[in-house]
Amino acid sequence: MAVKDIIDLKEQVTSLGSSLYIHNVAHKDAKVIQLLRRAGAVVVGKTTLHELAYGANGDRSTNGPSRNPYDRTRISGGSSGGSAVAAAAGIVLLSFGTDTAGSVRVPAGLCGVVGFKPAYGAISTSGVFPLAGSLDHVGLFSRTTDDAQLVYRLLGNAPR
Repeated sequence: MAVKDIIDLKEQVTSLGSSLYIHNVAHKDAKVIQLLRRAGAVVVGKTTLHELAYGANGDRSTNGPSRNPYDRTRISGGSSGGSAVAAAAGIVLLSFGTDTAGSVRVPAGLCGVVGFKPAYGAISTSGVFPLAGSLDHVGLFSRTTDDAQLVYRLLGNAPR
């Protein structure tokens, strides 16, 4: 899986796509990462995001823009665009993003993947940089609804 660079991975930088946070090293994994690692998931890397998770197009980041995998002249959407691209391009089976105001749903639509924003609080935001605590959600991207449902079940939330 891949993880939006707003979600903590132990001993990795969580830069939020901003030069202000390039030295921000996480001391532990975010809760969602802990649960998935216990289930056997492997994190292959972090994905770019619109700087500070505050934008809808995904083209403003210290790490560079995320481009639409089907047409590099088009946007991937933001702020979780890099995670949508990783799933759409088949780099990973699953990637995680966050959604406060459309940041999973917009990139999923633009990149042609499943974007799942669960109910508020269904996936822990512990270890995720807050944008607006009462609106923040951890969401996921996959190429199929079956994969999204499987991972949601691993997190202990989906009906069987």
